[in-house]
Amino acid sequence: PPPPPPRPPPPAWRLAGQCDHGMLPRRNRSPSATPSFTIVLGVGVDVSVLAPCHLSLDAGLESFAICQTSHARPTTSNNSGTGIADIAVHVIGRSDRGLLLGVGRLLRELTVTADGVIGIAASRPAPLALAVTPPPYGAMRGHQLTDWGFFMTTPSFEQFARDLLVFGTNQVEFAHIDYSRGDQHKLVAWSAILDKYDLRVSLFNPPFATASDTNTSLAVFAGMARVDSLFHEGGSADELPMLATHAKALRQFHPNATAWLSPGGLDEVALESWLLALDTASTRAWLTGVAYGPGTHVSQKQLAERVPSGYALRQYPDITHSLAAMYPQPNWHHAWAVTHGRLVVNPSPERFGAIATLNQNATYSRFIGFGAYSEVRPGVCISEATSDEPSGQLSSRRLCRRPLSSSPGIRMHRSSHPSAGANSAQPPR
Repeated sequence: PPPPPPRPPPPAWRLAGQCDHGMLPRRNRSPSATPSFTIVLGVGVDVSVLAPCHLSLDAGLESFAICQTSHARPTTSNNSGTGIADIAVHVIGRSDRGLLLGVGRLLRELTVTADGVIGIAASRPAPLALAVTPPPYGAMRGHQLTDWGFFMTTPSFEQFARDLLVFGTNQVEFAHIDYSRGDQHKLVAWSAILDKYDLRVSLFNPPFATASDTNTSLAVFAGMARVDSLFHEGGSADELPMLATHAKALRQFHPNATAWLSPGGLDEVALESWLLALDTASTRAWLTGVAYGPGTHVSQKQLAERVPSGYALRQYPDITHSLAAMYPQPNWHHAWAVTHGRLVVNPSPERFGAIATLNQNATYSRFIGFGAYSEVRPGVCISEATSDEPSGQLSSRRLCRRPLSSSPGIRMHRSSHPSAGANSAQPPR
Protein backbone atom coordinates (compact mmCIF):
# COMPACT_ATOMS: atom_id res chain seq x y z
CA PRO A 1 0.00 0.00 0.00
CA PRO A 2 1.15 3.58 -0.52
CA PRO A 3 2.87 5.15 2.47
CA PRO A 4 0.66 7.33 4.68
CA PRO A 5 0.91 11.09 4.10
CA PRO A 6 3.50 12.82 6.29
CA ARG A 7 2.21 14.17 9.56
CA PRO A 8 2.42 17.94 10.06
CA PRO A 9 5.22 19.01 12.39
CA PRO A 10 4.17 19.40 16.03
CA PRO A 11 3.64 22.94 17.31
CA ALA A 12 6.47 24.60 19.16
CA TRP A 13 4.34 24.48 22.28
CA ARG A 14 0.71 23.98 23.15
CA LEU A 15 -0.70 23.93 26.64
CA ALA A 16 -3.22 21.11 26.55
CA GLY A 17 -4.68 21.72 29.98
CA GLN A 18 -4.00 22.40 33.60
CA CYS A 19 -5.67 20.92 36.66
CA ASP A 20 -5.17 22.43 40.10
CA HIS A 21 -6.21 19.93 42.74
CA GLY A 22 -6.26 21.31 46.24
CA MET A 23 -5.97 18.33 48.55
CA LEU A 24 -9.17 17.44 50.30
CA PRO A 25 -8.53 18.73 53.84
CA ARG A 26 -9.35 16.81 56.96
CA ARG A 27 -11.97 18.27 59.20
CA ASN A 28 -10.76 21.20 61.26
CA ARG A 29 -7.72 21.57 59.00
CA SER A 30 -7.16 25.01 57.53
CA PRO A 31 -7.20 25.03 53.71
CA SER A 32 -4.06 27.16 53.77
CA ALA A 33 -2.28 24.26 55.47
CA THR A 34 -3.25 21.89 52.67
CA PRO A 35 -0.68 21.15 49.95
CA SER A 36 -1.72 21.65 46.34
CA PHE A 37 -1.22 19.16 43.53
CA THR A 38 -1.09 20.71 40.06
CA ILE A 39 -1.01 18.73 36.82
CA VAL A 40 0.08 20.56 33.67
CA LEU A 41 -0.34 18.92 30.27
CA GLY A 42 1.49 20.05 27.17
CA VAL A 43 2.23 19.06 23.57
CA GLY A 44 5.18 20.23 21.51
CA VAL A 45 8.94 20.45 21.32
CA ASP A 46 9.62 23.09 23.96
CA VAL A 47 10.68 20.88 26.85
CA SER A 48 12.21 23.53 29.09
CA VAL A 49 9.71 22.55 31.77
CA LEU A 50 11.54 19.21 31.98
CA ALA A 51 14.84 20.85 32.95
CA PRO A 52 14.34 20.45 36.72
CA CYS A 53 14.17 16.68 36.17
CA HIS A 54 17.13 16.64 33.74
CA LEU A 55 14.96 14.97 31.09
CA SER A 56 14.80 15.18 27.32
CA LEU A 57 12.02 14.12 24.97
CA ASP A 58 12.64 11.63 22.17
CA ALA A 59 11.59 12.47 18.62
CA GLY A 60 9.11 9.58 18.39
CA LEU A 61 5.49 10.69 18.06
CA GLU A 62 4.45 8.46 20.98
CA SER A 63 7.20 9.77 23.27
CA PHE A 64 6.30 11.43 26.54
CA ALA A 65 7.96 12.66 29.70
CA ILE A 66 6.71 13.25 33.23
CA CYS A 67 8.44 15.64 35.61
CA GLN A 68 7.42 16.17 39.23
CA THR A 69 8.61 19.21 41.14
CA SER A 70 7.80 20.60 44.57
CA HIS A 71 7.82 24.10 45.98
CA ALA A 72 7.89 24.89 49.67
CA ARG A 73 5.65 27.66 50.96
CA PRO A 74 4.95 28.89 54.47
CA THR A 75 1.67 28.36 56.24
CA THR A 76 -0.17 31.19 57.95
CA SER A 77 1.49 30.18 61.22
CA ASN A 78 4.90 29.44 59.77
CA ASN A 79 6.72 31.93 57.57
CA SER A 80 9.92 29.96 57.27
CA GLY A 81 9.10 28.73 53.76
CA THR A 82 9.28 25.09 54.77
CA GLY A 83 5.77 24.45 56.02
CA ILE A 84 3.88 23.10 53.01
CA ALA A 85 5.27 21.36 49.92
CA ASP A 86 3.12 22.11 46.88
CA ILE A 87 3.56 19.59 44.07
CA ALA A 88 3.44 20.16 40.33
CA VAL A 89 3.60 17.43 37.69
CA HIS A 90 4.25 18.26 34.03
CA VAL A 91 3.21 15.67 31.43
CA ILE A 92 4.66 16.50 28.03
CA GLY A 93 3.93 14.54 24.86
CA ARG A 94 5.63 14.83 21.49
CA SER A 95 2.15 14.52 19.92
CA ASP A 96 -1.44 14.22 21.08
CA ARG A 97 -1.07 10.43 21.25
CA GLY A 98 2.15 10.79 23.23
CA LEU A 99 0.33 13.05 25.67
CA LEU A 100 -2.47 10.49 26.09
CA LEU A 101 0.10 7.78 26.84
CA GLY A 102 1.78 10.09 29.34
CA VAL A 103 -1.50 10.84 31.10
CA GLY A 104 -2.21 7.11 31.28
CA ARG A 105 1.23 6.51 32.78
CA LEU A 106 0.63 9.21 35.37
CA LEU A 107 -2.74 7.74 36.32
CA ARG A 108 -1.00 4.41 36.93
CA GLU A 109 1.35 6.11 39.39
CA LEU A 110 -1.16 8.15 41.40
CA THR A 111 -2.67 7.16 44.72
CA VAL A 112 -5.35 8.75 46.85
CA THR A 113 -5.31 8.22 50.60
CA ALA A 114 -8.32 7.85 52.85
CA ASP A 115 -7.87 11.53 53.70
CA GLY A 116 -8.18 12.48 50.04
CA VAL A 117 -4.49 13.25 49.58
CA ILE A 118 -3.29 12.71 46.02
CA GLY A 119 0.26 11.51 45.68
CA ILE A 120 2.73 9.31 43.86
CA ALA A 121 2.68 5.60 44.68
CA ALA A 122 5.15 4.47 47.31
CA SER A 123 6.64 1.97 44.85
CA ARG A 124 7.93 4.92 42.82
CA PRO A 125 10.59 7.00 44.56
CA ALA A 126 9.74 10.69 44.51
CA PRO A 127 10.12 12.88 42.66
CA LEU A 128 8.60 11.25 39.60
CA ALA A 129 10.87 11.80 36.61
CA LEU A 130 10.78 9.61 33.53
CA ALA A 131 10.96 9.85 29.76
CA VAL A 132 9.45 6.97 27.76
CA THR A 133 9.48 6.03 24.09
CA PRO A 134 7.80 2.74 23.08
CA PRO A 135 10.43 0.44 21.55
CA PRO A 136 10.18 -0.57 17.88
CA TYR A 137 8.74 -3.98 18.77
CA GLY A 138 5.97 -2.21 20.66
CA ALA A 139 4.90 0.08 17.82
CA MET A 140 1.61 -1.82 17.48
CA ARG A 141 -0.05 -2.49 20.84
CA GLY A 142 -3.49 -3.89 20.24
CA HIS A 143 -6.31 -5.63 22.02
CA GLN A 144 -8.66 -7.97 20.20
CA LEU A 145 -12.33 -7.66 21.10
CA THR A 146 -14.34 -10.76 20.23
CA ASP A 147 -17.95 -11.93 20.47
CA TRP A 148 -18.65 -10.93 24.05
CA GLY A 149 -17.47 -7.37 23.41
CA PHE A 150 -20.29 -6.65 21.02
CA PHE A 151 -22.77 -7.10 23.87
CA MET A 152 -21.40 -4.01 25.61
CA THR A 153 -23.34 -0.78 25.43
CA THR A 154 -21.68 2.14 23.69
CA PRO A 155 -20.92 4.01 26.98
CA SER A 156 -19.42 0.79 28.39
CA PHE A 157 -17.27 0.37 25.30
CA GLU A 158 -15.97 3.93 25.55
CA GLN A 159 -14.99 3.39 29.18
CA PHE A 160 -13.37 0.09 28.21
CA ALA A 161 -11.36 1.82 25.48
CA ARG A 162 -10.26 4.55 27.89
CA ASP A 163 -9.06 1.94 30.40
CA LEU A 164 -7.06 0.21 27.66
CA LEU A 165 -5.59 3.55 26.66
CA VAL A 166 -4.37 4.17 30.21
CA PHE A 167 -2.16 1.09 29.88
CA GLY A 168 -0.75 2.02 26.49
CA THR A 169 -3.07 0.41 23.94
CA ASN A 170 -3.00 2.10 20.54
CA GLN A 171 -5.20 -0.32 18.54
CA VAL A 172 -8.46 -2.21 19.05
CA GLU A 173 -9.25 -5.11 16.76
CA PHE A 174 -12.83 -6.32 16.23
CA ALA A 175 -13.09 -10.09 15.73
CA HIS A 176 -15.81 -12.72 15.17
CA ILE A 177 -18.04 -10.09 13.55
CA ASP A 178 -21.65 -11.24 13.14
CA TYR A 179 -24.00 -9.03 11.14
CA SER A 180 -27.04 -11.08 12.15
CA ARG A 181 -26.84 -9.64 15.67
CA GLY A 182 -26.29 -6.07 14.47
CA ASP A 183 -22.52 -5.79 14.88
CA GLN A 184 -22.36 -3.51 11.83
CA HIS A 185 -24.01 -0.65 13.73
CA LYS A 186 -21.57 -0.87 16.62
CA LEU A 187 -18.57 -1.03 14.29
CA VAL A 188 -19.58 2.32 12.82
CA ALA A 189 -20.31 3.95 16.17
CA TRP A 190 -17.33 2.51 18.01
CA SER A 191 -14.83 3.39 15.29
CA ALA A 192 -15.79 7.03 15.84
CA ILE A 193 -15.08 6.66 19.56
CA LEU A 194 -11.68 5.10 18.90
CA ASP A 195 -10.87 7.83 16.38
CA LYS A 196 -11.68 10.45 19.00
CA TYR A 197 -8.89 9.03 21.17
CA ASP A 198 -6.59 8.45 18.17
CA LEU A 199 -6.74 4.70 18.70
CA ARG A 200 -6.23 2.58 15.59
CA VAL A 201 -8.99 0.27 14.37
CA SER A 202 -8.39 -3.23 13.00
CA LEU A 203 -10.81 -5.76 11.54
CA PHE A 204 -10.32 -9.53 11.93
CA ASN A 205 -11.80 -11.70 9.16
CA PRO A 206 -14.73 -9.39 8.24
CA PRO A 207 -17.58 -11.40 6.66
CA PHE A 208 -17.54 -11.86 2.87
CA ALA A 209 -19.07 -15.34 2.64
CA THR A 210 -22.30 -14.29 0.91
CA ALA A 211 -23.42 -11.46 -1.33
CA SER A 212 -25.36 -10.02 1.62
CA ASP A 213 -22.27 -10.14 3.83
CA THR A 214 -20.19 -8.48 1.13
CA ASN A 215 -22.67 -5.64 0.67
CA THR A 216 -22.90 -5.12 4.42
CA SER A 217 -19.11 -5.12 4.79
CA LEU A 218 -18.79 -2.49 2.07
CA ALA A 219 -21.40 -0.33 3.80
CA VAL A 220 -19.60 -0.78 7.13
CA PHE A 221 -16.25 0.18 5.58
CA ALA A 222 -17.83 3.31 4.14
CA GLY A 223 -19.41 4.29 7.45
CA MET A 224 -16.48 3.66 9.80
CA ALA A 225 -14.51 6.72 10.88
CA ARG A 226 -11.24 4.86 10.41
CA VAL A 227 -9.86 1.40 9.65
CA ASP A 228 -6.10 1.08 9.98
CA SER A 229 -5.59 -2.66 9.64
CA LEU A 230 -7.14 -5.77 8.09
CA PHE A 231 -6.13 -9.16 9.47
CA HIS A 232 -6.96 -12.59 8.07
CA GLU A 233 -6.03 -15.66 10.10
CA GLY A 234 -5.33 -18.82 8.15
CA GLY A 235 -5.88 -19.37 4.46
CA SER A 236 -3.86 -21.37 1.94
CA ALA A 237 -1.95 -20.05 -1.05
CA ASP A 238 -5.02 -20.67 -3.23
CA GLU A 239 -7.05 -18.23 -1.12
CA LEU A 240 -4.66 -15.28 -1.48
CA PRO A 241 -6.41 -13.83 -4.58
CA MET A 242 -9.71 -13.79 -2.68
CA LEU A 243 -8.09 -12.11 0.33
CA ALA A 244 -6.56 -9.55 -2.02
CA THR A 245 -10.06 -8.53 -3.14
CA HIS A 246 -11.02 -7.97 0.51
CA ALA A 247 -8.06 -5.66 1.03
CA LYS A 248 -8.87 -3.83 -2.21
CA ALA A 249 -12.49 -3.38 -1.10
CA LEU A 250 -11.41 -1.90 2.23
CA ARG A 251 -8.89 0.46 0.63
CA GLN A 252 -11.62 2.03 -1.48
CA PHE A 253 -12.64 3.80 1.72
CA HIS A 254 -9.46 3.60 3.84
CA PRO A 255 -6.55 3.72 1.38
CA ASN A 256 -3.79 3.59 4.01
CA ALA A 257 -5.06 0.46 5.78
CA THR A 258 -2.43 -2.25 6.22
CA ALA A 259 -3.14 -5.93 5.46
CA TRP A 260 -1.86 -8.89 7.46
CA LEU A 261 -2.00 -12.68 7.17
CA SER A 262 -1.30 -15.50 9.60
CA PRO A 263 -0.35 -19.05 8.52
CA GLY A 264 -2.31 -20.63 11.35
CA GLY A 265 -3.41 -24.21 10.63
CA LEU A 266 -1.09 -24.81 7.66
CA ASP A 267 1.00 -27.97 7.65
CA GLU A 268 4.58 -27.96 6.33
CA VAL A 269 3.61 -28.57 2.69
CA ALA A 270 0.88 -25.90 2.73
CA LEU A 271 3.16 -23.47 4.60
CA GLU A 272 5.93 -23.80 2.01
CA SER A 273 3.45 -23.19 -0.81
CA TRP A 274 2.04 -20.19 1.08
CA LEU A 275 5.49 -18.65 1.60
CA LEU A 276 6.31 -19.05 -2.10
CA ALA A 277 3.06 -17.27 -2.98
CA LEU A 278 4.01 -14.36 -0.71
CA ASP A 279 7.14 -13.81 -2.80
CA THR A 280 5.17 -12.91 -5.93
CA ALA A 281 4.51 -9.43 -7.29
CA SER A 282 0.75 -9.93 -7.13
CA THR A 283 0.84 -10.63 -3.37
CA ARG A 284 3.42 -7.95 -2.59
CA ALA A 285 1.13 -5.41 -4.24
CA TRP A 286 -1.38 -5.61 -1.38
CA LEU A 287 0.08 -7.46 1.63
CA THR A 288 1.86 -5.56 4.42
CA GLY A 289 3.14 -8.35 6.63
CA VAL A 290 2.76 -11.66 8.42
CA ALA A 291 1.49 -12.34 11.94
CA TYR A 292 2.88 -15.12 14.11
CA GLY A 293 0.03 -16.57 16.11
CA PRO A 294 -1.81 -19.70 17.22
CA GLY A 295 -1.78 -22.75 14.96
CA THR A 296 1.61 -21.93 13.42
CA HIS A 297 3.59 -25.16 13.64
CA VAL A 298 7.05 -23.54 13.36
CA SER A 299 8.67 -21.28 15.95
CA GLN A 300 8.56 -17.53 15.72
CA LYS A 301 12.26 -17.44 14.88
CA GLN A 302 11.85 -20.02 12.14
CA LEU A 303 8.92 -18.14 10.60
CA ALA A 304 10.88 -14.87 10.70
CA GLU A 305 13.72 -16.53 8.83
CA ARG A 306 11.43 -18.02 6.17
CA VAL A 307 9.12 -15.08 5.45
CA PRO A 308 10.31 -13.32 2.26
CA SER A 309 12.22 -10.09 2.79
CA GLY A 310 10.28 -6.85 2.72
CA TYR A 311 7.40 -8.06 4.89
CA ALA A 312 6.89 -6.87 8.43
CA LEU A 313 6.34 -9.48 11.15
CA ARG A 314 4.07 -8.98 14.10
CA GLN A 315 3.11 -11.12 17.04
CA TYR A 316 -0.38 -12.42 17.63
CA PRO A 317 0.00 -14.15 21.03
CA ASP A 318 -2.99 -16.15 22.19
CA ILE A 319 -3.33 -15.45 25.91
CA THR A 320 -7.05 -16.04 26.24
CA HIS A 321 -6.97 -19.84 26.02
CA SER A 322 -5.61 -21.80 28.95
CA LEU A 323 -5.44 -25.34 27.52
CA ALA A 324 -5.29 -25.72 23.72
CA ALA A 325 -3.28 -22.57 23.21
CA MET A 326 0.07 -21.07 22.32
CA TYR A 327 0.76 -20.57 26.02
CA PRO A 328 -1.18 -23.19 28.01
CA GLN A 329 -1.44 -22.65 31.74
CA PRO A 330 1.23 -24.89 33.31
CA ASN A 331 0.65 -27.27 36.20
CA TRP A 332 -3.12 -27.01 36.27
CA HIS A 333 -5.18 -29.80 37.79
CA HIS A 334 -6.80 -31.82 35.02
CA ALA A 335 -10.29 -30.87 36.19
CA TRP A 336 -9.46 -27.18 35.75
CA ALA A 337 -7.74 -27.73 32.41
CA VAL A 338 -10.69 -29.51 30.74
CA THR A 339 -13.38 -27.17 32.09
CA HIS A 340 -11.60 -23.81 31.95
CA GLY A 341 -9.91 -23.82 28.58
CA ARG A 342 -11.17 -20.54 27.18
CA LEU A 343 -12.33 -17.13 28.41
CA VAL A 344 -11.44 -17.95 31.99
CA VAL A 345 -10.58 -15.87 35.03
CA ASN A 346 -6.87 -16.60 35.03
CA PRO A 347 -4.65 -13.59 35.81
CA SER A 348 -0.99 -14.62 35.68
CA PRO A 349 0.99 -11.37 35.71
CA GLU A 350 4.49 -12.82 35.79
CA ARG A 351 3.71 -15.27 32.96
CA PHE A 352 2.03 -12.60 30.84
CA GLY A 353 4.96 -10.28 31.51
CA ALA A 354 7.33 -12.95 30.22
CA ILE A 355 5.22 -13.40 27.08
CA ALA A 356 5.45 -9.67 26.51
CA THR A 357 9.23 -9.87 26.29
CA LEU A 358 9.24 -12.37 23.41
CA ASN A 359 9.63 -9.67 20.80
CA GLN A 360 13.22 -9.81 19.66
CA ASN A 361 12.36 -11.24 16.23
CA ALA A 362 9.34 -9.07 15.43
CA THR A 363 9.27 -5.66 13.82
CA TYR A 364 5.75 -5.12 15.12
CA SER A 365 4.15 -6.55 18.22
CA ARG A 366 0.48 -6.82 19.10
CA PHE A 367 -0.81 -8.37 22.27
CA ILE A 368 -4.33 -9.77 22.40
CA GLY A 369 -6.40 -11.10 25.27
CA PHE A 370 -10.09 -11.39 25.90
CA GLY A 371 -12.24 -13.05 28.48
CA ALA A 372 -13.57 -12.55 31.97
CA TYR A 373 -10.35 -10.84 33.00
CA SER A 374 -9.62 -9.11 29.73
CA GLU A 375 -8.71 -5.92 31.60
CA VAL A 376 -5.85 -7.70 33.39
CA ARG A 377 -4.35 -9.51 30.44
CA PRO A 378 -3.80 -6.70 27.92
CA GLY A 379 -3.11 -4.30 30.78
CA VAL A 380 -0.10 -6.31 31.92
CA CYS A 381 1.15 -7.25 28.45
CA ILE A 382 0.75 -3.86 26.81
CA SER A 383 2.23 -1.94 29.74
CA GLU A 384 5.27 -4.20 29.49
CA ALA A 385 5.84 -2.96 25.94
CA THR A 386 5.74 0.72 26.95
CA SER A 387 7.23 0.64 30.43
CA ASP A 388 10.57 2.01 31.55
CA GLU A 389 10.75 -0.71 34.21
CA PRO A 390 9.05 -3.93 32.98
CA SER A 391 7.55 -6.06 35.72
CA GLY A 392 4.39 -8.13 35.55
CA GLN A 393 3.81 -7.78 39.28
CA LEU A 394 4.37 -4.03 39.16
CA SER A 395 1.99 -3.67 36.22
CA SER A 396 -0.63 -5.63 38.15
CA ARG A 397 -0.27 -3.40 41.21
CA ARG A 398 -0.77 -0.37 39.00
CA LEU A 399 -3.83 -2.02 37.49
CA CYS A 400 -5.28 -2.58 40.97
CA ARG A 401 -4.82 1.10 41.78
CA ARG A 402 -6.70 2.04 38.63
CA PRO A 403 -10.37 2.71 39.50
CA LEU A 404 -11.86 0.09 37.20
CA SER A 405 -15.08 0.18 39.20
CA SER A 406 -15.99 3.27 37.16
CA SER A 407 -16.58 0.95 34.22
CA PRO A 408 -20.25 0.05 33.77
CA GLY A 409 -20.85 -3.63 34.33
CA ILE A 410 -18.12 -4.09 36.92
CA ARG A 411 -19.77 -4.59 40.27
CA MET A 412 -18.56 -5.68 43.68
CA HIS A 413 -20.51 -8.65 45.02
CA ARG A 414 -20.66 -10.47 48.32
CA SER A 415 -19.34 -13.96 48.81
CA SER A 416 -21.46 -16.76 47.42
CA HIS A 417 -19.78 -19.34 49.61
CA PRO A 418 -22.37 -21.62 51.29
CA SER A 419 -21.16 -20.48 54.69
CA ALA A 420 -22.22 -16.93 53.89
CA GLY A 421 -25.88 -16.60 54.74
CA ALA A 422 -28.29 -14.10 53.28
CA ASN A 423 -27.51 -11.59 56.03
CA SER A 424 -23.80 -12.30 56.12
CA ALA A 425 -21.60 -9.30 56.88
CA GLN A 426 -18.62 -10.68 55.01
CA PRO A 427 -16.74 -8.04 53.01
CA PRO A 428 -17.01 -8.00 49.22
CA ARG A 429 -14.67 -10.38 47.42
